[in-house]
Amino acid sequence: MVIVLPGLISTSSGPSGRDWCHARTKEVGIKPGYRVGIVDIGCMGHLGIQFAKAMGAAVVLAFSRFANKEQEIPRLGAYELVVYTDEKQAADSADSVDILLITADANNMAYTLFPPSSTKVFCDEK
Repeated sequence: MVIVLPGLISTSSGPSGRDWCHARTKEVGIKPGYRVGIVDIGCMGHLGIQFAKAMGAAVVLAFSRFANKEQEIPRLGAYELVVYTDEKQAADSADSVDILLITADANNMAYTLFPPSSTKVFCDEK
C-alpha cells in the first residue's frame, strides 16, 4: 500500500537510511555466529551495528577514523572499536570479519586487510 502525501516532492521521498541499511543487512544474510564489521559510525553505522546485533552476529566490530566513538559503541551492540587510520589496529583486525558493512565513504580504509572470502556490502543510498 502506498499513500501519496500532498505536496511531497518525489525526489526527496526515497527510502530512509534505516530502510536502506536494513535491506542490505537482510540481503547479505547475517546469521547468528557471524562476525560483522561496520565501517563508519555515523547515522547508518549506528543502525548497522544495531541490525547486526539483532540478527545474532557473534562479534560486531565498529571501524572508525576516530577513537572518540569508544564510549558509544557498546551501547549500540558493538564489542570493539577499531580505528582504521591506526596501522597497528587495522592490521590486528585483519581477517576479523565475515561481513563488512560499509556505511560511508571510507576511501582511506585498507580493504585489502580483509580476506577475499569476506563479503563487503555498501550501505549507502547514493
